[in-house]
Amino acid sequence: MEQLQALHSFLAASGWPALPLAAACAFGTGFMLPVPGCVLAVACTALFGLPLGVLCAWLPACAGAACSFLLARSLGRGAVERLVPADSLARMDRAAARHGLAGVCLARAMPCIPFGMASLACGLSGMGFGPYMAGTLAGKLVPTLAYALLGEAALSLSWQEQSLLPAGIAVLAAAFLLLTRVRRKGGPSEE
Repeated sequence: MEQLQALHSFLAASGWPALPLAAACAFGTGFMLPVPGCVLAVACTALFGLPLGVLCAWLPACAGAACSFLLARSLGRGAVERLVPADSLARMDRAAARHGLAGVCLARAMPCIPFGMASLACGLSGMGFGPYMAGTLAGKLVPTLAYALLGEAALSLSWQEQSLLPAGIAVLAAAFLLLTRVRRKGGPSEE
């Protein structure tokens, strides 16, 4: 924890206020890389502390999601319209219009759904940009804040305690996947 405080003091004394902006830009491009958002959120929080670190992770992630959506919409929607049968596409578009905001919000809050792939899929659907961004902004804030809080707490642990964190995360991920599988087998059938 002393090293983290020393890093915060160094950054504050450096007189370079553009550093959070540079980190935000780097994080914004992270949606193109196979780097989990939780790692980037923890890194931003470690560098800049809790309020600024969360903003440096959350806002650029949402900006990257907007770019990904718009890229998919402008370059991919036409191909989807040519390749997917009209009735299937109409059904997908109705579902996106009906459940878009809630669906995006839920997808952003779930760590097992790839962020970039969800952005591309939404851009290829008939979902409006407004509901997509509202769901992204709302849905991404909670996990970003949670990762930042967990990361800040984890940084105060000893190296022995920190070495147990990956095992704990693996157990939580396995439990989530197991519950998802059980839900699919026993849950109501989809349309």
